[in-house]
Amino acid sequence: MEAQVLRGQVIHVNEDGWVVINRGAQDGVSEGLRFAVLGERKPRQIRDPFASAEATSEPASLVVLRADTVYELLRVILVERRCCVAISDRVPPERTPQPFLGPQGELLIYTPPPDDWRYDALDLEEESEDAPADEAAEGAHEDEAEGDPPEKDSASKAEGGSKSEAEDSSAADLTERQQERLWDGALPLNAVQVGDEVVVALPYRPGAGEAPAEATLPAAADGPTRPASYDWLKL
Repeated sequence: MEAQVLRGQVIHVNEDGWVVINRGAQDGVSEGLRFAVLGERKPRQIRDPFASAEATSEPASLVVLRADTVYELLRVILVERRCCVAISDRVPPERTPQPFLGPQGELLIYTPPPDDWRYDALDLEEESEDAPADEAAEGAHEDEAEGDPPEKDSASKAEGGSKSEAEDSSAADLTERQQERLWDGALPLNAVQVGDEVVVALPYRPGAGEAPAEATLPAAADGPTRPASYDWLKL
């Protein structure tokens, strides 16, 4: 008889490193529970090619071990009735996301950045290297502007308009760069995708494949509709 363990799927992967799994309090999930991410892999059948058919009554082609690879281990940090939020088990305690309640009852998650992360999200070293060249170009432009005759006023105005557009474009580019750098402090998450299969990470015991245990994760049909993290809120 096949061992019964809690299984589920990843239904959301957030850009800063937390995921949502479609199993919750009604399935017996609790904070701290760990899930192994299996993805689309299937167990390998490992056989002993050197087994002697004469030395054993079992056929040489008998499977001696069934094995699979887990490419991420997730730790549950928040439990709802029908889903849960999890992060990589490699995340240190000081970086564990903190859940809050939004104005419309939505979940707000703050992910503490690493200690060495810069809050301005700017590459100041690159900016300092480009500064001398920018200043030289600006000085040359001012020298040319001083020698412009009056009849080129209209051209100067056009140049001023294009300069303003360039500044707007530069500001938009800066904003985009900041957004890209914003997730430099995201939590580690190894290739987890929506639809990946997960299974509750129970410790392996020798011989489990020969005599599967029938222990199951207890189901809690009447589980809480709000996570324990919200209990302090008195609405």
